[in-house]
Amino acid sequence: MSKDRSKVIKKERGKMGKLKDNSILKNIVVFVKSHQKIFKIVITTLVVVVLILLSIIMINNAKLNKKVITINGEDYTRSDFMVYFYSVKYNYFGGNNTNISKENLKVIYDAENNITVFDHLKSRTLQEIETSAAVKKYASDNNIELNREDYKIIKEEKEAFIKRLGGKNKFNKILKKNNTTEKSYNKMAETDRLYNKIVTKLYGKDKRYDLTEEEVNIALENYNNEYYKIEQIILTTIDITTRKSLSDTEINQKKTLADTIYNLATNGDDFEELIRKYSEDAVDKEPPYYVYYKKGELLDEIEEAIVKLDNNNVSLIQTKYAFHIVKRLELDDSKYEEYLDTLREEKALKALNDTLGDLKIIYHDAYKKIKL
Repeated sequence: MSKDRSKVIKKERGKMGKLKDNSILKNIVVFVKSHQKIFKIVITTLVVVVLILLSIIMINNAKLNKKVITINGEDYTRSDFMVYFYSVKYNYFGGNNTNISKENLKVIYDAENNITVFDHLKSRTLQEIETSAAVKKYASDNNIELNREDYKIIKEEKEAFIKRLGGKNKFNKILKKNNTTEKSYNKMAETDRLYNKIVTKLYGKDKRYDLTEEEVNIALENYNNEYYKIEQIILTTIDITTRKSLSDTEINQKKTLADTIYNLATNGDDFEELIRKYSEDAVDKEPPYYVYYKKGELLDEIEEAIVKLDNNNVSLIQTKYAFHIVKRLELDDSKYEEYLDTLREEKALKALNDTLGDLKIIYHDAYKKIKL
């Protein structure tokens, strides 16, 4: 094929392509002109839908930003209130509580005063917000502020929380479903961090408001009277799936085994080894096997036996659930230090509760409108 012929073909192809494109555009224009009414209706409908959606978003945002309470001049919005409500609800019901039905919240919590679960949670939420305001006032009075390291910790804790939930999308969905915002979540997280800083900087060991010598002496006496440290071997007498009692034959077999283990333990066999070998609750557990219990946390039969036991002695107890071969151990300093830290925090909380009386609280109409 000659070069001239090739140019001609390319030129004609170009013309054909251009004519084809113009033809498509022309057809579109003709179609639009012939269906102007339909297109006007479609466009008008889309505009109305967009405007409605924008209006809903604006109304919802305005609702979330309405002042519910003002404490010491600081405003708490409906969004702020609802993030605390979510936290209180989480503690009350446990786990992911976003799917709790309204029926559950309507359940009567206090029959005498006709208070529902929702009313109770709303009251507890108000207490939490008042406490957060007390935290801010107390921190300000004692020149405690958040620094760069604190905000770094807040960010890391938030990221860990979001990861546990299943990602940022899930986090945002939970916030939206609970009528709150990320801004309110951040505000609550900052207050929590401020509280931790108060406890460690003012009430920690050897700090300004640490326990006095008298308080420490009382604490030691209470610790020895209130706590038990035990190891135990458990042989169940019920089916853990159905919760029904085992047959008499199976129970007698376990009784024989329990007696054998008890004799081995009292004769000096290593108790941890006996736990590892025989205890039905030791599967997938690693030593040490001891557990601390506060008075009142154990079954009555076990607690009554432990009270009578000297340290490092063993007792065989039968309850309606199992045979328990229990060894009482001597309390140690590590748990005692945890106990003292708990008392230090209780002391800090008392100081914060005393601050509550100095708060100036204003309730707005939006607070009354928070309903189920």
